[in-house]
Amino acid sequence: MHGSCCVIVGAGPGLGLNIARRFAQGGFNIALISRDQNKLDGLTETLNSEGYIAQGFAADAAIEQELQSAFSRISQWNGDIRALVYNAAAVISDRRIWWWRIKRSTYSQNRQVSCRRHTSD
Repeated sequence: MHGSCCVIVGAGPGLGLNIARRFAQGGFNIALISRDQNKLDGLTETLNSEGYIAQGFAADAAIEQELQSAFSRISQWNGDIRALVYNAAAVISDRRIWWWRIKRSTYSQNRQVSCRRHTSD
């Protein structure tokens, strides 16, 4: 598979899917990254049934080695990554929690997912 590719990290059925559709309408192949392969399969099936080219790659955005592996697999699948949407987030079950009441471990998990420093080789 070749052509311009858009990678969406943290793909889900809401914002991620709609961003994928928008890029696909612009001619991009779509690579979705999420922790849940079953969710990815459903999202790619939706996009493919709409006539777009999409593939899912399971990885946890908080684990650098998993992201590197996913990007390597995406490069093998498509080869030409032209756009990246970083939409990953750690989910807090109770969204009514005030920031000063968040546990240190929850804060650390969110920071690890949302604030990544990546280096290029």
